[in-house]
Amino acid sequence: MVVNKIRTIDTGLFLVILICLITILTVGAILVVGRIDNIQALVESQDTLSILITADDIDHQLISSQLMLININTQSVAMLDLPPYLAAVLKNDNLDRVDRFYNDGNIKEYIAEISELTNMPINHYLRLPGSNLEKIADLIGGIRMFILGETDIIQSIPSGEVVLDGRKVVSYAEHYSNSDDREVAADNLQQLLERLVLTLAEERQHFDDPTVLRYFMRLIDTNLNRQEISSLLDIFYTLDTERYSSWKTQGNLRSVRINDERELLLFPHFGGRWLEETLDQIQTSLAEDPEGVLVGSAVSLRILNGTELSGLARRTKLLFEQYGFEVSRIGDAESNEIERTIIYDHGNNSGAAEKIAEIIQATRIEKQILENVDDQNEVPDVTLVLGSDFDGLYVRN
Repeated sequence: MVVNKIRTIDTGLFLVILICLITILTVGAILVVGRIDNIQALVESQDTLSILITADDIDHQLISSQLMLININTQSVAMLDLPPYLAAVLKNDNLDRVDRFYNDGNIKEYIAEISELTNMPINHYLRLPGSNLEKIADLIGGIRMFILGETDIIQSIPSGEVVLDGRKVVSYAEHYSNSDDREVAADNLQQLLERLVLTLAEERQHFDDPTVLRYFMRLIDTNLNRQEISSLLDIFYTLDTERYSSWKTQGNLRSVRINDERELLLFPHFGGRWLEETLDQIQTSLAEDPEGVLVGSAVSLRILNGTELSGLARRTKLLFEQYGFEVSRIGDAESNEIERTIIYDHGNNSGAAEKIAEIIQATRIEKQILENVDDQNEVPDVTLVLGSDFDGLYVRN
């Protein structure tokens, strides 16, 4: 009797342990599958994928940060440059550079700050450590770049279209990370990361080798697992290179005293609202019909400021250039007391005026044929006259 009782207890205990093990394994399997399907789920839902790509130098200082947005449905992609000297508000309400939050060992605080600044959740990131940048470039066979007149600036790097090996990629990055010309530096570092992504896409087949993929994973820092990285590379491979756009964070540089030192910080226009709404506009642009007019420099635009607000035409020029428009001229209108924004369609490009109106939510469009012009090639497709109802982003009807 005692033996039977012991066997009964042992059997019962065994069943309990077995059930617990099955439960643990099932939950674990669900979690693993959930992680593996994280990127693939976005593909299947045709949602927009946001991923932060950063590069730092050998001293672990941030040199470039790009918010990459991919529209799965249209296979279009945009990169928004977020410079290290972007202004951020600390918890004690003091101002500082956003890269103060950047820590090469754990950049979650930096990502949280960028997410708050842009009002956009950022779930994925790729960090390219400066100590591994040379190895990453060599792994993908170098990075093809177009270098414009850089021969006298960066030794050993000729001008024109070249393939930079790992050592030259590091030289290129170091040169511009130390440049005093912030605008030129931002352009070239953004181009470097863009070309790196495109090269990853071109060399996608090499990552089918598990050994290569494992090595690549050791060179980067990311919150994506190996299967998700493989899925991301598949997405890169399917992107339409003709629908690849670059965007800049627009704002004003101001000198601010931080820890008894003067720092130049970039303050986005309109208290940061420009940054948030620019991201909305980017996503709208990515979802646009690829046959639309917002491609390259297909539309020429003249912008005239009809208000007393200084610099409004220049800031609006930057906005439309990021949509691919060729702004042929900016200036002042005949009056600075124009109340309502108006768009003049000069009849050279069907549908262009409507597209411009859609971007800034304008409603007034008029046909205007410019006659008695000596050179018709100088006539823009559209003239935009800004009125006091334009707040820098939209026309408030």
